[in-house]
Amino acid sequence: MIRQKERISKPDSLRIPEKLLGTDIKFVYFDVGGVIFDFEQGIHNLANLLGVDFENCERIFKKYDPIICRGKITPQELWNKYKTETGYKDADIDFADFWTDQFVPIPQIHKFIRQLSKDYAIGLLTNIYPGVFPLMIKKGKIPNIPYAVVIQSCEEGLIKPEEGFLRIAEEKSEVKPNEIILMDDVKSNILAVTKRNWSGVLFDRNKPEEAIDNVKLLLGISNT
Repeated sequence: MIRQKERISKPDSLRIPEKLLGTDIKFVYFDVGGVIFDFEQGIHNLANLLGVDFENCERIFKKYDPIICRGKITPQELWNKYKTETGYKDADIDFADFWTDQFVPIPQIHKFIRQLSKDYAIGLLTNIYPGVFPLMIKKGKIPNIPYAVVIQSCEEGLIKPEEGFLRIAEEKSEVKPNEIILMDDVKSNILAVTKRNWSGVLFDRNKPEEAIDNVKLLLGISNT
């Protein structure tokens, strides 16, 4: 049961514009990859499938990630690029299905989202590949709840931390920027939203409870 408590001073790990302290938060956005699930092992598994070292696979991943997340290519077209750049000649795969199989849910965040959704508007703000969101829901990689807003980079042609993408998130939340929190695992995304008067919580996959506690602090929620 979520219970309210008086606000207390912020820890140094939170990114909150000073003028927002005490503001009533109405909307909480969560990043997806790196917050709701971990995907790093997927790069290792992909490297093993392709028969290349992790560093080479990660290089290709980073090269094309901004492109596919803008919706410029499909997951299968990305797979073809992996094959071309690594010389892979073995059996073909459905890359969207393979890639989403690699995601490892972070159970503390899944539980927190379900709990929080009873009292707050919850949205997803994600740099994501075309067509994979329904697969992630189906496979349980993302909590299957009625989200207030789901903003996918591949549908908007923009990615975090671009100003236009964040502006869309503000408009679709239907609240003021200073009434929004973002939990994200990328520091540049947190810095970008705080410049727009959001509150930001930086997520560390090795310390999920710390990020949860920081969101609760912003919302004035008791841990008891």
